[in-house]
Amino acid sequence: LVTKVFTTDAAGWDSEDSTPSDRGTGCIGLDEEGMICIAYQLLWTCPKEWEVMGKKLGSKTTTLEFIGILLPFLLMFKTLRRQHVVVQVDNLGCLFAWENGYSSLDPTTSILVRCLSILAARLSVVIHIHHLPRCSSWESNLADRLSRDSTTTDQDRKLVKSFHHPSFPPSFTSWLNQ
Repeated sequence: LVTKVFTTDAAGWDSEDSTPSDRGTGCIGLDEEGMICIAYQLLWTCPKEWEVMGKKLGSKTTTLEFIGILLPFLLMFKTLRRQHVVVQVDNLGCLFAWENGYSSLDPTTSILVRCLSILAARLSVVIHIHHLPRCSSWESNLADRLSRDSTTTDQDRKLVKSFHHPSFPPSFTSWLNQ
């Protein structure tokens, strides 16, 4: 089966020594020929103390990882229509939430799962979420580096800048950038 494959990773900011603007999510995508079709970095700018449904956002790793999973579908929706798409993540909670259609432990993740389900239906896309252990391939290494500004290399930044992406709708990013 010929597919596009996206590898995403996200970093929260649980520890006191991390600043929110250093953490975020990264995405790298390969097209059907194995060529890079997307490289993207989204850094969180909301305060560390910000809570979502009673929990600090920085500790909601499945929610943060699912934001990364949504990236290619929001950035490349026109090129993903009527295809099978593989998304590789290192968070098993994302895999189980997708397979179940919700997260029993995290209502915010459940909302994002439903959002992806609606996008998949609208785009006629079949989404396959696979577990890929952290830093086990060059794609997962790159996505991991992109999830933190401090670990992103100059070469990584050049790669991200080489792709021109539309801006996200304010309704998606406003709650992340408060």
